[in-house]
Amino acid sequence: MLNYTEQGEEVVKGILTVGDLFGEMVVLGEEKRTDVAQATENDTKVCQMSINELEGLMLGNKKFALTINKLIGLRIRKLERRLDSLVFKDVRTRLIEFVKDLSENNGKEENNGIRISHFYTHKDIADLIGTSRQTVTTSFNDLKNEGLLDFKRKEIFIPDVKNLE
Repeated sequence: MLNYTEQGEEVVKGILTVGDLFGEMVVLGEEKRTDVAQATENDTKVCQMSINELEGLMLGNKKFALTINKLIGLRIRKLERRLDSLVFKDVRTRLIEFVKDLSENNGKEENNGIRISHFYTHKDIADLIGTSRQTVTTSFNDLKNEGLLDFKRKEIFIPDVKNLE
């Protein structure tokens, strides 16, 4: 999920995965959508529906309506945590938390460590943790020099997650 600055620069706001919703804030009265979605894989499938269809489903199916409300609540909680992180934590901590979250969602155990295959650029990560691409690169290099992780273009290896604090 992303949007664009007034200068036309792309800003990644979140990464959606299988089963995630996009545009659900229309249920809460959002009138103008500024976010867009961009598929990162060729086999991505999208199910589109109008607000009238969504409201009809919600009115006719209480379980579905509750699920939508829970998803919106979860999205709001994630945004609140992200705001807290931006306000109260330094870049290094935000990057480490991002890598740890990535390891929990996408990591595979290997050689007593965790290998993470991903599609993020340093610019994407910078947008997600609220810093510059250069700072992400510098921070990754610092963590690598300290032996806390190793990284390549689309891969991160964490030898010991417990040390990544």
